[in-house]
Amino acid sequence: MPALKVSFTQALTAQQNVRQQMTQVAQQLEQLPPINDPQIPDLNGNILSVHNHANYYLSDIVVRMDSLYSEVIKFGDELDSTVANIRSELNGPDGQEYLTKAQGQIKQLLSDSTPLSASLNDFNEVVISFNNDITTDSRNLLADQQRAQQLLAADRARLEALNAQLNALKAELESKKRMEIIIGIFTFGIGAAIMELTGYVQSTEQAIAQAQQETGMLYQEIGQLGATSDALNALTKGTAILCGLTQSLQYGWQTVTADLSEVTQQQVTADFLIVSVNTVQANWREVMRTVEQLQ
Repeated sequence: MPALKVSFTQALTAQQNVRQQMTQVAQQLEQLPPINDPQIPDLNGNILSVHNHANYYLSDIVVRMDSLYSEVIKFGDELDSTVANIRSELNGPDGQEYLTKAQGQIKQLLSDSTPLSASLNDFNEVVISFNNDITTDSRNLLADQQRAQQLLAADRARLEALNAQLNALKAELESKKRMEIIIGIFTFGIGAAIMELTGYVQSTEQAIAQAQQETGMLYQEIGQLGATSDALNALTKGTAILCGLTQSLQYGWQTVTADLSEVTQQQVTADFLIVSVNTVQANWREVMRTVEQLQ
């Protein structure tokens, strides 16, 4: 498994916004290979879940961001056009008579904003759900990592015991061989003991080789899980930022629509209308600054 490069531990920069960093991490997580370990039966399923959620971000959430951004831009264009028209008409000779018509235009603008409101609510729910999903993934992988650490500790203890056993067998074998030399003749008892000890030494060496192989595999698994957890933590941080951006976007949007609604619910003067649309445009600029992070 190639090393996962996690850049999200650093602060966001002007060159790479939250969407771009999350995309970078999700692309790496999408390439995760399976880890089949019979001692950790849920591990491969948890890896698959991470893979699927990374793919969901890249194939669904990113598309929703594009759609939402397009709707925001479309509404912004309509808002600018309506405000420009209102300013022009109010400065004309029939400005005072135009007030009722201007209120009608703003009502139409609010009516046209309904799909955008629905998209914002839907996107907020999707992001919250995604955040819950990858938080669960992180928790499951942490449990797998802890299980792998426990298995590694057990394997290392077994390996240590086998090495101690091997050293004892080799010492006993060396003692029997010296005894054979001292006696000067090959006796059946000593020869049989030497053969038996030699077999024990060989089987112990094979057990040590197997234990070393298993330990090496666990080290590799732990390394992969550690890198995956780091990347998931990065994605989780990004999703938290995305949740914050979405909530800020909703708040800004609610402020804009509330300001527009206020204009339609009472008789207004030209001055009040101008002040109101100026406020709306100022709040809309805040919405645009927020939504730019989704691009």
